[in-house]
Amino acid sequence: MEGSSKDNNLQKEKEECEKAAQETFNRILAAYRQVIDGISDNCFDEVNNIVAKETKKKLDRAGSAFKEHLFGLIKEKFTKIWRDREMNLSVAMLEMAKRNFVVKEKWRPTDKTADEQLRPHLGIVLTKQRDMLMKQIEEQNEQIAKLIPCVEESRRRFRARMQKKTNLAIEIENDTKRMEESQKRVESMIEKL
Repeated sequence: MEGSSKDNNLQKEKEECEKAAQETFNRILAAYRQVIDGISDNCFDEVNNIVAKETKKKLDRAGSAFKEHLFGLIKEKFTKIWRDREMNLSVAMLEMAKRNFVVKEKWRPTDKTADEQLRPHLGIVLTKQRDMLMKQIEEQNEQIAKLIPCVEESRRRFRARMQKKTNLAIEIENDTKRMEESQKRVESMIEKL
């Protein structure tokens, strides 16, 4: 009986530690979501000023889609790293060790707390992800830089067409006035005859 009680306590403790690991996972994902949500629409203002009003709506949707896609990628990569490195098990073991040795002051050979010991590992993962995101941002900046000349050329052609349209409208108006004057002269000549 005593053995089954001990097994039940171990099972219960294991479940609590796994729950703590899952909470850690969720907190980290929430932190990523907060960082991504922190990307304001002001970041896209420079692009919005370059692009015409019709495409601004598309850019607003693209900004939201970009944020959602970016968070999806981060979540996918983080989940893969979490699983590949068996972080659930590591965090659960750390939680169990913290609970079992809470009375001892120096129970780790490193004399570090669980947070201090886990922080460098998370730092490496976060650094790699940051580098990946920076690379993606650079690639998108390159794409934007390639699109800017096309947009400027389209604007130049549009302005030229508008100027030509204005000039033709003025010419038509002048021709109409001349035709009216000519018609009046012809009518006056006919009356004189």
